[in-house]
Amino acid sequence: MADKVRALIESELGRLPAKLKPFIQKIGKDDPDNKIFMTLSFMGYAYGEAFTQLAESALDDWPKKNYIVQPMLYLARHSMELNLKWVISTYQEYLNDYTEKTDHHSLTKLWNTLTTLLLTAGAPTDIDYSKHCLKLLITLAGTTPMASDFGIPTTKMEGHSNWPRSIWRGW
Repeated sequence: MADKVRALIESELGRLPAKLKPFIQKIGKDDPDNKIFMTLSFMGYAYGEAFTQLAESALDDWPKKNYIVQPMLYLARHSMELNLKWVISTYQEYLNDYTEKTDHHSLTKLWNTLTTLLLTAGAPTDIDYSKHCLKLLITLAGTTPMASDFGIPTTKMEGHSNWPRSIWRGW
C-alpha cells in the first residue's frame, strides 16, 4: 500500500509549480540547513506568524473574511502547543527531568508540565504575563481538550445563515 501512495505522490510532484516543490520534499537526515525548519521552536514561530498574517488580513476586510476564523484559531492553538513543547523540552534538558511526556495535544496538561518545571528550576510563575498567557490558553483549550477535536463540526450546517453562531464542539 505504501508503494502505491508513494507512486501516486511522485507522479503528482511533476505537476506542482517549481517554486512549491522545495516545501514538500522530505528533509535529509544529514542536511543541517533544512533541519532548522523542523524544530519545535521554528514551527511554533511559523504557525504563530501564519496566524498573525491571516488575522491582520481578515481584520482589514472584516466581516467579509469571517470564514477564516476557524483556520486562524487552529493556527493559534497549534502555535501555542508547539511553543509549549519547545519550552518544556528546553527545561527538561536543563533539569535533566524527562518524567512528563509531551506526546499529546492537551494545552492544559502541557501548561501544567511547564509550570512544574519552572517551579523546579526556580523561575517565577505568578507574573502578570504568565497569567495573561494562561487565560489565552484556557480560552482555546477550554473549548476543546484535544487538538483533534478543534474545529470539527458536530452538527450539519444547513447554510451560512448560522454564522457566526457556532456549530463547533464546545463553542
